[in-house]
Amino acid sequence: MLVYGDRSERADPRHRLDEIDRKIGAVGAMPSGLERHSALTEVLIETGRILQGVADAEFAIAGCDRWSATTIALADFLQSIAAAFCRSWDSKFKAEPPLGPSPSALHLPASVRMRVPEGYAYYALYPEAYVVAARSLGLDEQVRVIGLRSIGTSLGAVAAAAIGAPRSVTVRPFGAPYAREIAVSDELASELLGDSDTDFLIVDEGPGRSGSSFGAVADWLERRGVAEERIAFLPSHSRDLGPHANTRHRNRWQRARKAVASFERGWPEPLSQWCKSRSDGEWKFAGLGVEGVRKLERARTLHAAGLAPEPIGLAHGFLIERSYEDAGLLPPGAKPLPGLAYYIGTRARLLPAEHPGASLRELLRMAQRNVTLGLGAPAASRLDEWADRLPRLQARVVATETDNRLDRHKWLKLPDGRLLKSDAVGHCQSHDLVGCQDVSWDVAGAAVEFDLNEPDLSWLADEVAATAGRRIDRELLRFMTITYLAFRFGHATFASEMPVDDPAELRRLRVITGQYRDRLETLLLQQTQVPTPQLSSVDAAGE
Repeated sequence: MLVYGDRSERADPRHRLDEIDRKIGAVGAMPSGLERHSALTEVLIETGRILQGVADAEFAIAGCDRWSATTIALADFLQSIAAAFCRSWDSKFKAEPPLGPSPSALHLPASVRMRVPEGYAYYALYPEAYVVAARSLGLDEQVRVIGLRSIGTSLGAVAAAAIGAPRSVTVRPFGAPYAREIAVSDELASELLGDSDTDFLIVDEGPGRSGSSFGAVADWLERRGVAEERIAFLPSHSRDLGPHANTRHRNRWQRARKAVASFERGWPEPLSQWCKSRSDGEWKFAGLGVEGVRKLERARTLHAAGLAPEPIGLAHGFLIERSYEDAGLLPPGAKPLPGLAYYIGTRARLLPAEHPGASLRELLRMAQRNVTLGLGAPAASRLDEWADRLPRLQARVVATETDNRLDRHKWLKLPDGRLLKSDAVGHCQSHDLVGCQDVSWDVAGAAVEFDLNEPDLSWLADEVAATAGRRIDRELLRFMTITYLAFRFGHATFASEMPVDDPAELRRLRVITGQYRDRLETLLLQQTQVPTPQLSSVDAAGE
C-alpha cells in the first residue's frame, strides 16, 4: 500500500545558518533548565538538516559521498553543537552550552533540499536516547561513527560526541527501497578504513521494513575487509528486520552487536522528574524543534476560534492540552453537520498552507496502487477516467492546513453542546503523503467518516464554502472522496499488518479496514453512474 511520503523543503543554507546563529544567541541568554535544553536540541536538529541538504547537493554532483571544505566545516560545527547537547544532558540541563558562531566563507549552494527528520517530527525519537545507547556499547574513542542521512546526520554527531569519537561521517543510502547501497569517494574510504583495528558504529532511526539502509553500510564495510564483529549498530527499536529483508542482512542483524536508542521502558530521571512537575493536561507528541513549535502555533489558532482544546504549552516535543473531563464522545450515528461545517470552513479560512501537499496526480497514483492491491486491477482501472481531468482540477486547488482525519471518535462534545476536534494539529504535517490539501479533502473526509448521504453532503459543502469564503468544486470533491477512501484504506491495511500487542486493537483495525474497503469498492462501482451534482449558488459564484 502507498501511504507514506517524504517531507522536505527548498532553502538557502546561508540564510538558515544565519538563523542558527540567532538561535545560538538566544540559547546563551536563557537560564538553565529543560527549556534551554529544548532550544539547544532545535539548534542541533536544524544544523543537522543544513549539513544533510549540503551533503546531498554535493552527492548529486559527485555521484558519491565525500568530504569537501564546506562539509568538513559544517560537520565540525555540528559536532560542537552535539558536544554541548551531551554536556547539557549529562548535567541534568545545568551546564552552560558555550557555542561559537557558524562557519563563514563557505562555498554553499544557493538552494538545497532539506528533509524533515521523521523520528524527531513524528515518532518521539529523542537524541538523548542515542547518548545513553552509544555509551552502553563500550566502544573506545577511536570508533568511526557513520550516520545515515537524513536523520543520522545529527544522530551520528550525537553518538560520536557521547563517546568522544572523531567527527562522524554521513552517507546517503540510495537505490531500490529494499536493496539500498552507498557510494563513497576513494579519499573518504581511505580515511574510514585507514586503521585495521577500528570499530564502526552505524547510526540511524529504524530499521524499517527491510533494514537495507543499515545493511548497505555494513555490506560496504565487509567488502573492504572489515570483520562483522567490528561493526555495531545503533537503531531506534529492538524489533527484528521486516518481511522484506534479505537473508544475509537478517542473519547479520540477529548476530550483531547493537544498542537500542529508545526510552520505551521509561524515561531517564532528568526527563521523568520534569514531567512529574508538569503532569496536568493531555500529553501528545508533537515533534522536537520547529515541528513542535509549528503545531503549538496551529493549536493556539484553532483554540482561539473555538475549534480545538486549549494548548497549555510545549514540553520538549510534547504538546500539552487542557483535559475536558466533562466532555463526551459523539454517539454512534450522530451527524453534527453544523459543527462539522463550522470546523472545516473556519479552519480553511484561518490556516492557508505555506507548502502544498501531494498533487492530485500523486493522490491518483496512490489510489491506483492501493485499489490495485486491495481490490484488483479491474477495480483500479475505473480510476483511469480521472487522469485527463487532473490538469483542470489542479488549477482549482487552494491548499490549506487541512485536518486530514475526520474520525468520529476524535470529536469532543462539551456540556453546552459545542464540539471540539481533538488530535487536530498534526496530520497535515505528518509522515504520510497527503500533506496540506484543498478544503474539499476535509469535506470528503467528513462525508466518509460520518456516512453522509447526498443531501447531507450537499448541505455541508455549501456551508463550508460560505464559512471558508471559497467555492467547493463538486467534481474535485468527488475525486477527493475517492482518494480519501483509498488513502484511509491503505493506511488501515498497513496498520493492521504491523505487530500489535493488543488483540482488541487488532480486531478494530481489521474492522475499519473492511469498512473502508467496502465503501471504496461501492464508490468505484457507482462513479460512472452518478452525475456530477449541480453547483449551488455559492459554488457557482465562486465565493
